Amino acid sequence: MRSLLPWPLVALAACSSFGSEATPPNEPVSDGGTSSPEGGTTQPLPDGSVDDAGVDVTPGPATIEPPLPGPKLWLDARKMTLGPSKTWTDSSTNGAHAVGAVAINTVASAINGHPALRFLSEANQGMKVPAGKLELVLADGFAIFVVAKAFPKSPAPTFPTLVERLSTTPTNGVWIFWQVPANPLVLGSISSYAAPIPNDRAVTLTPDVMAAHVYAMRVADGGLTFTVDGAVSAPIALESDNPSFPMANQLPFTVGASGRYPTADYAFSGDIGSVTVYTSKVDDMALALAVQNLKAAWTIP
Repeated sequence: MRSLLPWPLVALAACSSFGSEATPPNEPVSDGGTSSPEGGTTQPLPDGSVDDAGVDVTPGPATIEPPLPGPKLWLDARKMTLGPSKTWTDSSTNGAHAVGAVAINTVASAINGHPALRFLSEANQGMKVPAGKLELVLADGFAIFVVAKAFPKSPAPTFPTLVERLSTTPTNGVWIFWQVPANPLVLGSISSYAAPIPNDRAVTLTPDVMAAHVYAMRVADGGLTFTVDGAVSAPIALESDNPSFPMANQLPFTVGASGRYPTADYAFSGDIGSVTVYTSKVDDMALALAVQNLKAAWTIP
């Protein structure tokens, strides 16, 4: 049986604030409106309407949304309660909650001022979405988006895994991971083979994994594309004649570690802010939009 090992180098709501000099309560203003002690105003608005006096019109917090509509899995640390939990709640309509044996801590301001789940490269730390909740079918296409940043750990895990869905025998599935301790090489892998079909891996540039990035794996039109912050690897053709695919309703989807290799050597060391999965084709325009939205939401340059 072939083993799956990484190949080196393969693979705001924006609001504008404005101010003006204070006007004493109930003193006429220049255009005939009056201010209110409660903070509202009868001053005409640009569209000719008049705001209700006393109503607080301070903008609320930005809405937390997935990078694209209709995800089948949407794990977002911004929607979690701070502190340890064994469940990462799925905010999609699919109810695909990720559950682990080890409580993972949600930490405030972990990724550019935003909360994230902090994984400590421990054995059995993976949080698993139950089999049957995600159908990753090559012919239909799918996309996986992860916001994460690593931090050093000694000894460093050899194959720290962001997300993975692998079977036991043969090794079939998807895998986003990188190889250390040399210059970390981030890989997106589709392992879909029964000899002599090889692994299908995407090639990408080496990012600084200690900084926050948007990692995206996309399967569409018979090809695999892997991106880091929108920097696209060269698409590669997939071997689609493997009877082990589609993987409909077969395998758990594991976050923060390898489900097949539940050891510290395959466990992620760092912060994961969000994991979003779509189980239909995501075209080039949608892929770029999703990455753009995630970078804006997580303040990633």
